[in-house]
Amino acid sequence: MSVPSFQQLMLPALQTIGQRYDEISIAGLEEEVGKALRITAEERQLRLPSGNQTLFANRLNWARSYLSKAGLIELPRRGFCRATDRGRKVLAEGLSEIDLGLLERFRNLSPGEPRARAARRLKSTRCGRARRS
Repeated sequence: MSVPSFQQLMLPALQTIGQRYDEISIAGLEEEVGKALRITAEERQLRLPSGNQTLFANRLNWARSYLSKAGLIELPRRGFCRATDRGRKVLAEGLSEIDLGLLERFRNLSPGEPRARAARRLKSTRCGRARRS
């Protein structure tokens, strides 16, 4: 298995966060989602071309960012997150995936803007690795 995309990580991240009523650390979230998805230690250690961050942590952070902007999770303090009532309601729907299209119904942005921005960002990558300018 390769490292999932940020969209593929949205549902497992929300499920992990939603399993508790208190906050979870970002490190704890990374650990639990990695175990749930059976991401190997080698895959979790793959680094971005910059070398500053692992690919898995980067994609999970993007997933958290989008979930937060949609109001499905909140960031009560640096390095921690927790599910909101809205996030718990989404989980109760029994969805098989969460993607940018689903998040559009929650965002306070013009229709299509999240997808367009993500499309621009994804066009600048190839095989999950950022192109160097």
